[in-house]
Amino acid sequence: MNYNRSIRYALLSHGLEKYDVFLYGFLMPIMSPLFFPKDSSLAMYFAFFTFASGYLIRPLGAIVFGHLGDKKGRKRAFMWTMLLVIIPTFIIACLPTYQAIGIVAPLALLSCRLLQGFCAGGEFSGAIVFVLEHAKNNHSGLTSSLVRAIGFFGVAFGTFIGSLATLEIMPNWSWRIPILFGAAVSLFAYLMRKRMEETPEFIQLEQSRELSKIPLIEVFKHAKKSVLCGFGIMTCSYIFLYYTTVYLGSLYKTQLAFSASQAMTINTILLVLWGVVNLIAGKQADRIGLKRYLRSLCYITLLMMIPIYFYLDSNSFYHLIGLQLILTLIGASFLGPAAGLFKNLFQARYRYSGVALTCT
Repeated sequence: MNYNRSIRYALLSHGLEKYDVFLYGFLMPIMSPLFFPKDSSLAMYFAFFTFASGYLIRPLGAIVFGHLGDKKGRKRAFMWTMLLVIIPTFIIACLPTYQAIGIVAPLALLSCRLLQGFCAGGEFSGAIVFVLEHAKNNHSGLTSSLVRAIGFFGVAFGTFIGSLATLEIMPNWSWRIPILFGAAVSLFAYLMRKRMEETPEFIQLEQSRELSKIPLIEVFKHAKKSVLCGFGIMTCSYIFLYYTTVYLGSLYKTQLAFSASQAMTINTILLVLWGVVNLIAGKQADRIGLKRYLRSLCYITLLMMIPIYFYLDSNSFYHLIGLQLILTLIGASFLGPAAGLFKNLFQARYRYSGVALTCT
């Protein structure tokens, strides 16, 4: 079996899927006046709620895809997360605006984000379980960092395409181009996943007939502490990620009057930096020891939070970019290697369900 090819396909398709799911977050300043009432001062808040809705439904996606991954195979669940995300991405690209169809526009957009979020509930967990079960045990930090880095490069690719599509010389509808392109690359990624090989650990479970009947029940029965531990790790990581990229990135347009293209260009560079720092951090974590590395970084982060708090009170460009760089170095150094712990936190028979539930 060509496991190296399977890892390459898993990583590449994961990056392409991240392109789709995160693109809406960076296009919010453009899309909010198009899909929500223009005369409403709450338009941007509605747009942020629509973005957040994708995360509210993630636990349901985690339960469904986690069960599928533990019962029918990592590969099958991983394929379905990609196949189902194509539909809402294509609909968003073609969706008429509020001016054309009224309240149907924001409701349809919300429905698409919910379906994207549902798929995302099993996407990262599928990627991390699939790759960790193929990789060597002493490379968990680097392996998980590689999954994260490829995801960031996929998002950065999306923001780069988005920055080109939102240049002032482009037509008003050009923001649809990167989303439509995302639907096309998702189909390509799905075809790649069809060529992957199942993980050795799942094959062994299947051959020995040790598959769990109801994996989620086993997670809560045998791994409650692991779920809490993993959930705390991911919550800490995601706060840094989304605050740095989505929220602070939106301030370039709303507070500093940057064009959408300029704001997305800055975010593209920032996301590439997240990926690069992930890779460096993963190597260091394996060299030092994953648990020891993450524990030390937590102490350093706690000490830095007080000076960072006083640094927040400014909306100038230099303060904003400086804050993003500082938070990127801290967040990416932790986020990349952290998921390497998941292989040891959950037994193989319910690992997909445990990781999916933790990463929501």
